[in-house]
Amino acid sequence: MPKQVVVSPPKLEPVSPPAAPATPALPDTVDLAPWTDGIDLLPYIDLEQDTIEPGWTRDGTALITGNRDSAMVKLPVVAPEEYDLRLRITRTEPGQAITLVLTRKEHEFVWTGGAYGDGMFAFGGFQGNPLFAKSPGEAKKDSKPCFEEGRLYDVQLSVRNAGAVAYVEGKWVTRLPADLGEMRLPNISPMLGLGQLGLSTYQAAFRVDALQLREITGKAKLLRPVPAPATKPPTPAMTQTDTPAPTAPVTPPVPAPTDPVSLRLAELEKGFLAAYDQQVAPSHDAAVAALNTSYLGRLDRDIAAASQSGKLDAALALRDERNQMANHGSLPAEDVPGLSAAIKPLRATYRSAMAKLIDQRQTLAAPLYDAYDRALAAYQDELTRATQLDEAARIKAVRAHVASLREASGHALAGTGPPAVATVSPPGPGVGDKADAVAVPVAPPLPASQVLPPLPKASQDDIRALVDWMFRVKDNWISVAEGPVSRQIRQSA
Repeated sequence: MPKQVVVSPPKLEPVSPPAAPATPALPDTVDLAPWTDGIDLLPYIDLEQDTIEPGWTRDGTALITGNRDSAMVKLPVVAPEEYDLRLRITRTEPGQAITLVLTRKEHEFVWTGGAYGDGMFAFGGFQGNPLFAKSPGEAKKDSKPCFEEGRLYDVQLSVRNAGAVAYVEGKWVTRLPADLGEMRLPNISPMLGLGQLGLSTYQAAFRVDALQLREITGKAKLLRPVPAPATKPPTPAMTQTDTPAPTAPVTPPVPAPTDPVSLRLAELEKGFLAAYDQQVAPSHDAAVAALNTSYLGRLDRDIAAASQSGKLDAALALRDERNQMANHGSLPAEDVPGLSAAIKPLRATYRSAMAKLIDQRQTLAAPLYDAYDRALAAYQDELTRATQLDEAARIKAVRAHVASLREASGHALAGTGPPAVATVSPPGPGVGDKADAVAVPVAPPLPASQVLPPLPKASQDDIRALVDWMFRVKDNWISVAEGPVSRQIRQSA
């Protein structure tokens, strides 16, 4: 009998699926041509359901927000694995930042444009830090301003497995090549659904005319159908000429106050202004102009020297500094990180000289401020003796207002005009006679006739009652702004 041979079946090795092709590196520029495959997100946004922090309103199909501390909406879409997000935005008032809350594989992070006085583009969210934490390999570029007022910008955020890139007007401004696995925003996650995107502003006014999402890998999930239009479309018989063009509401001018106290205050302020313009402003203006001319001359010499020595980076930095001074007549309030070493000593010298000019201006203006305060004090005493106590308290508030502006004008390296009057911009955080053109905007000082007595200081009971009321109207939670994002606080049971 032949020997039986048992043949074992061949051992099958597990077959690995073919590796997915690597995502190509993101380019330095993108095409500004209209997308044909994008999802228009604006019609899906329902402000009643999607608002996290109030402030966004509709203007036709566009979204607009006023200049408030924080305004945020969630976008009713779950993002795909890899995607592009594209906006067309316009800054409508000077201010701070616009922020996009992004996500990839359950990891949230943000991109911000216009932070620090409209001077920085940056990604945030590395290891839970919502604002500008430096993640490994992060690259960012500074620009001032990021968004000019009244100009329409094309902004694109490209999110890939390997990182993210932000583009403005088709050119990259910020890269995040690091692994996004360490990106998270624990304070934002409860406000958004898993994988949802968000849009917010911080102390900024923007108009968003377009907001599109383009799928690269995976599919986006829209969370609601397009809402019905609020108004019926025009009938076919109605032509463009039949429909009246919408007109913006006209705000009537505020009439000048005519009460006796306001008229007297305006008269006293007018006298102070006239004396300042004659005795202080001319010499200070001339000194600042001479300092700026000297600074421009020094920059011209340093640009030539750096160019002849082949120091390209230094020459470019010096040229940018010259353009800054020539166009604005001032320097930024603070030096950005990484400022060129060729610029630092020049700015230090300029600021030291400007500080001396400010001291000289304060010395010249001191007798005028003293005379102004004596006149106000006499009027305050007159009203007090006539038992017009509310009016006297108003004059006391005016005196405190003028004193605070006088003190501020001596500390801030500010403009050439009198900082404690209504017709001249107040001391801002910049340097030079046009500092507010490039620094964080500040409100102008009130005319003396508009200053009212301060409200009484709130007691602990008043504060507690206000917080209790906020919890009631907010369903037992309130939000606290922290930069471009907010943190929720819930009332304990």
